[in-house]
Amino acid sequence: MVSSYKVSQEKKDEYQFSLEDINACQISFPQFDRDNSASMDKKEFMGLLASLGFSDLSDKDTDKMMAIVDTSSVDRISWDEFVDMYGKWKEGEVNRKVKKAVMKISDVNKEAQLDIKFTDDTKTIPDIIGKAY
Repeated sequence: MVSSYKVSQEKKDEYQFSLEDINACQISFPQFDRDNSASMDKKEFMGLLASLGFSDLSDKDTDKMMAIVDTSSVDRISWDEFVDMYGKWKEGEVNRKVKKAVMKISDVNKEAQLDIKFTDDTKTIPDIIGKAY
């Protein structure tokens, strides 16, 4: 099945998307866009957040997260905004993996004490999304 959702070359380059990343976006977006409107409303976005493990967010927190991702301020998450969100999340995941690897390497005497201090230790998808915008 060919997806009608396309990732621009600009986004592919910006986020260094692999074919797997593009496929993940093209498969995931329609699953959460339940009404096939080519965008996610708040309820659909809550479904996405729940799938990421954020099922107990308050309405206020959900609204804050939606406002961060909804850069067009239309109370809906478009395909392009979804791709940006995925790209920012991916960048955060890569950065976190690098930080963990550096921390393991830096703990030479296994005392869990590092000479390097990380001030940008994002731990959750909302943190990544919020810091990315």
